[in-house]
Amino acid sequence: RDMNQEKRAREIEQFFITITRASAALEATLKREFGLSLGEYRVLDEVASAGKIGIRMGELAQSVIFSPSRLTHTYRRLADRDLIVRTAYEFDRRGGTITITDAGKKLVTSAQQAERALLRDIISDDISDEDLNVLIRVGSDVNTRLDEVEKR
Repeated sequence: RDMNQEKRAREIEQFFITITRASAALEATLKREFGLSLGEYRVLDEVASAGKIGIRMGELAQSVIFSPSRLTHTYRRLADRDLIVRTAYEFDRRGGTITITDAGKKLVTSAQQAERALLRDIISDDISDEDLNVLIRVGSDVNTRLDEVEKR
């Protein structure tokens, strides 16, 4: 039984190593083709998804799982490249929303296409629907467990 648990633990570790490798491959593509880190891409993607209404910094930090400090630094790098902009609230200059610029939209659209192409290469189009559904279910289950662990 202990040997079985050890084997299972190694297989789960291998699964997470594979996900880390896929993230590293995506980051390398984003850096090479767009000058973006994976974190910067995730921020741009979330801001783009918010549309014209934008997204608050706190909400954005939760979405991309960044500390406020890390998000502030990432925001500055992207704003310095004129990819996103912050609009302060009239009633409270400390708050505001982040929106994407036209240049940001153009860049994130190209980066999204590159991400999808890479994912098609990694998880080829010929994966069965059944296997894809298993991946989706396992990912969902892991996210649920992570939510539970984070609440402790």
